[in-house]
Amino acid sequence: MNTGELRFTLDKESSLDFREQIREQLIHLIHFSLIAAGARLPTVRQLAAQCRVNLKTAFKIYRSLAQEGLVEIRPQSGVFVRSRPPAVERRYRQSVTHFLERVAEDARKYRLSEERLVHLLAMRAGLRNHGLFRCAVLECNPEQTRLFAREIRREVGVIAQPVELNAGEARLRAAVSAAHFLVTTDFHWAEVLRLAGRLGKEVFRVALNPEFHRKVIAEARRGPLGMILTDTSFEPRFRKALEHLVSPRVVERIRLVRYRDRKQVRRLLEEVRSVYVSPLCAERVGKLPGRVRRVEVEQMLSSDSLHELRNNLLFYPLSPKSYRSARGGTGRYL
Repeated sequence: MNTGELRFTLDKESSLDFREQIREQLIHLIHFSLIAAGARLPTVRQLAAQCRVNLKTAFKIYRSLAQEGLVEIRPQSGVFVRSRPPAVERRYRQSVTHFLERVAEDARKYRLSEERLVHLLAMRAGLRNHGLFRCAVLECNPEQTRLFAREIRREVGVIAQPVELNAGEARLRAAVSAAHFLVTTDFHWAEVLRLAGRLGKEVFRVALNPEFHRKVIAEARRGPLGMILTDTSFEPRFRKALEHLVSPRVVERIRLVRYRDRKQVRRLLEEVRSVYVSPLCAERVGKLPGRVRRVEVEQMLSSDSLHELRNNLLFYPLSPKSYRSARGGTGRYL
C-alpha cells in the first residue's frame, strides 16, 4: 500500500478519542504488513491535515508509536515504519546462516545427527551443558497463540509455549519466568514490552503473513466465506481490523464458527462457497463438500520474520543457566 493512500476512519461516537483511533488504525496497517518495513509515513503536518487534528496530536501519535518501537522518527527526514537490521548486518547474518547450512550438509555426509553435531561442537568449545531455548509466545486468544507457537517450533526449532495475555497474572508470570525470551506481534508489542521489562526478559517480534488476510479478503469479495477455528473469541477485534481494509459489506460476508459446534459447521458448509479451516482442527473437520473451495495459507507468520528470528537466535547470549533450564524440554537443537 502506498503510504500516500492511507485512509483513516474517525468515529465521533467511539469511546476512543481521535488520537487513539488514528494510532490504532496505524498499528493495524503495520500489523497486517500493509505498510512495508522502512516505508516513509505521512509527515506530522500531512497526518494532521488528513485526519483534521492539530499538529500536537499528530506528533503525539507518532511519538507513542516510536516509543513502542513500531516507527522511527528521523530528524530532518521524516517518520518511517520500523525497518529490518541494517544491510551490512543482514548480509553478515546471512553469511553465518549459509555457513551453518554448509556445516549441516557436511554433517549429513558423515552421518552425524543434529544432536551429535551440536554435542561435538559444544564439547570442542569446552561447554559441557547445552540444550534448547524456550520461548513464550504471547497473544490475546487461544487460536493465534497456539498457531504461532506451532509455527515457531516447526520453523525456528525452539520450545515455544503458547501463553494468552489474559491468562491471569499468576499464570502469566509463571509461564514467562520459565522462558528464555518472549515472542509477540506488533499488535501487542507495547503490552508485552512492559511485561518483559518487569521480569527482565528480551522480546522478539514476529509479523503476520500478509498472504492470509489478502486471501480472506479476496474470497469474501467473491462471496460468503466461512472460517472454522478452534476459538472465535477474537472475532470482534478481527472484524474491526478488517474494516480498516475493506468495506463493512465485505466483512459481513465472513462467518466464524468453532469446529466443536457441529450444527453450526454443517449449516456453514451449506451456505458458503469457500472455507478456511484452521490447521489446529483440520484433521477433525475432515474433507469438505465438493462444491466448497478450501482456502489454504502455508503459514500464519511471515517467512521474513521467522527468518529474522532464527538469525537473531544465532547471536542470542548462551549461558550454563540457559542450558540447564532447557535440558528438560523436547524439540530440535538450534
